[in-house]
Amino acid sequence: MVIRPFNRFGSNGRMWIRPLGLRNLVFCTLALGGLFIGFKIFVFGSNCAAPESATFDLASTTFTSNSTTFALSIVSERTIFTTAQKTLDFKTEEYFRRVYGITTTSESSIHISEAIQSQPTNGSLFCFVITAPLHHEKRVPAVSRTWLKRCDHGEIFTSSQKGLDENIPYRTLFQHLDDSYDALFWKSKLAIQYSYMQISPEFDWYMKADDDSYVIVENLKAFLATLDPSQPYYLGFRLRHPVVRLIDHGYNSGGAGYLLSRKAVEIFSTQLFTNSSICSFNIYEDVGIGKCLEEVNVYPHDTRDSEGRQMFNLFTPGKMIRQADLEAEGQEKWFYDGYLNAGFKAISPDSISFHHVSPDMMDTFEAALYHIRVRQK
Repeated sequence: MVIRPFNRFGSNGRMWIRPLGLRNLVFCTLALGGLFIGFKIFVFGSNCAAPESATFDLASTTFTSNSTTFALSIVSERTIFTTAQKTLDFKTEEYFRRVYGITTTSESSIHISEAIQSQPTNGSLFCFVITAPLHHEKRVPAVSRTWLKRCDHGEIFTSSQKGLDENIPYRTLFQHLDDSYDALFWKSKLAIQYSYMQISPEFDWYMKADDDSYVIVENLKAFLATLDPSQPYYLGFRLRHPVVRLIDHGYNSGGAGYLLSRKAVEIFSTQLFTNSSICSFNIYEDVGIGKCLEEVNVYPHDTRDSEGRQMFNLFTPGKMIRQADLEAEGQEKWFYDGYLNAGFKAISPDSISFHHVSPDMMDTFEAALYHIRVRQK
């Protein structure tokens, strides 16, 4: 049988076929054979390391896997799992003690900007944003001049003073931690506990956000006004992995921002922070925090509105309204706990947050929401 591959276009723009010569036939046969052998080695290796129903303890999160399912489905809402060797450096007890030690050191070792000094230590909403020096120049000023100032108390937690003005409300809480993706779990774990134990336990709600999140604080406060902060709430955009059930009840996306009620933060700070047996390292920050909270029966809630529209949003408005169509075409697939409406019905009129928002887009949000007036007839 002669194989005739599609290999180029003719002068008329149509794709034409050239018979495959003997040399190319041999080459293609060897290449396909190599791919097949490589795949068998991969499957064999996976089976050796992961027999049927084998239990794994990767990043201190125990789950089961069937053969190669583990290797193929471990990708969460992120892209590719970091190598195990790199992970091990961050999951050690020594690294945890380093994190815990920060909370017991003198405040003099942590720089607190002047902008923080005048902020209240009680109220409805405490917001903290996690960042790194890489984003001091653009993202941090954008967050500071836009939505963060509307929280009752808003701070930016980072690792150094590099390039930051004292008018920006920041604290070098992460000065002894690595500025890497792998360390995000430790940063969030520390930030939650530190906010409650060291800054103030007198806020009703504590929100964690990224430096590319945009929050409509007025809508957030209106939503929270219907809830009791003395109950252990964990709120955000709920996700659930369809294959690898790391968390039975799902977890909230870190990028869309998540909130903990005063009671939930108290539980986290007093029962979870120092208990590595039930709140241990996970390379995915948001998965890890959700797993810790699940251990004490604090679960994420469905925060969609009455018509199933999202209030906490994984993406910008433009991407949110296109996302359902992209997934229907097979281009993307996210791990929603439920479903995503198509078009403008994907986002609630009372939306609270958006993710992957650039500094320019933050200013656009600010102008559209607070400085542009729509005249009525």
